[in-house]
Amino acid sequence: MAEGNYTGTIVTSGSNFAADNKSTPVTLHVTSQPIARLTPNGLVTFRLAQGSPKSTQFVTIANGGLGTLSITGATATNAAGGNWLTAAMPSGFSGISLTADPAAATAPGIYQGSVAVTTNAANGPIAVPVQFEVFAATAPVTFYGGAVNNSAAEAGDVLAQGTIVALFGEQFTLGDPQQGTLPLTTDLAATRVFVNDQPAPLFYSSYGQINFQVPYNAATGAGVLRVDRSGQRGNSISVTIAARAPRILKLGIGRYGIIVNQDLSFPIPTTPGIPSRPAKAGDVLVIYAIGLGQTSPAVTEGAVAPSNPLATVPSIVKVLFGGGGFSGEPIAVTPMFAGLNPGYAGLYQINVSVPLGLPPGETPVILLGDDGTFSKTSYIAVQ
Repeated sequence: MAEGNYTGTIVTSGSNFAADNKSTPVTLHVTSQPIARLTPNGLVTFRLAQGSPKSTQFVTIANGGLGTLSITGATATNAAGGNWLTAAMPSGFSGISLTADPAAATAPGIYQGSVAVTTNAANGPIAVPVQFEVFAATAPVTFYGGAVNNSAAEAGDVLAQGTIVALFGEQFTLGDPQQGTLPLTTDLAATRVFVNDQPAPLFYSSYGQINFQVPYNAATGAGVLRVDRSGQRGNSISVTIAARAPRILKLGIGRYGIIVNQDLSFPIPTTPGIPSRPAKAGDVLVIYAIGLGQTSPAVTEGAVAPSNPLATVPSIVKVLFGGGGFSGEPIAVTPMFAGLNPGYAGLYQINVSVPLGLPPGETPVILLGDDGTFSKTSYIAVQ
């Protein structure tokens, strides 16, 4: 089909409701030019308290057509309420950044704006609508279901003693993000997390997210969690705490976990730009996980895991390589080592050999404890 505009009509008829019977004109535009595709495609929203730092979001612009897409400009327009919205074209990023500044908003309220993106695409320029809600600062607010395992991010999931948690809400801090250093402290710029009224060590604190470690002596069962900021007591949410809840860290590519070959590549299909190769029988893998509970010797939350002696998981942990045995059943392998990664806090590693009998392709991997606890399923590629 040659380039150009082609028109047609869709006719609907036969309905007892007269408004349904109509003709709808359709135009097909065929082009050899780039076609800009936005992610996210639609309204971009910000919500911030007065006095909090700026917030930035990114919109990816991909080419859904032919040729090479070029982004030539991004201009922000503030409909009202001050110059709170700015836009930029970050170097090395295929898209634009949008930044909302609560200090530039005239008063609490909901503001509308937009960003005009100019490109060489057939459908350019593109308008990106933006909405900004600014409200008066209050005490910290933790979202219902906002405490999740840092690897799984599943609301309502069980949290193990000593596990690393990602906590979501707003107004955790009204200043710049803070990064903790080992050994971890329980206070980052006057932001504190309490698990059953016991302060927890903090890895990271920002306006909308805190990463912390559950105390190893936190009571199992129903628990309560809250955030305080500069002495202001936040709301409480319910959590469930267990002695152990293994979770393999996610790689962020497909269904694969953070599992490493001996040559430090990932056992996934060969992927450009990523050190990767499928594993084979006999290879030793290192699986990185959280939530395996207290160790022997015992450690303190927030402390650096020792290297001599190593802090091992005292009860037996097995690795299930699922569905790959000659009988069709998962193959259970006892690892050579399961314990805390020396020099870190709350991070476990499991060293295990890939068993014989796994068919080529994607293979499930599950951690299984002798107490019946098991991890979510991750995957490796096997050759």
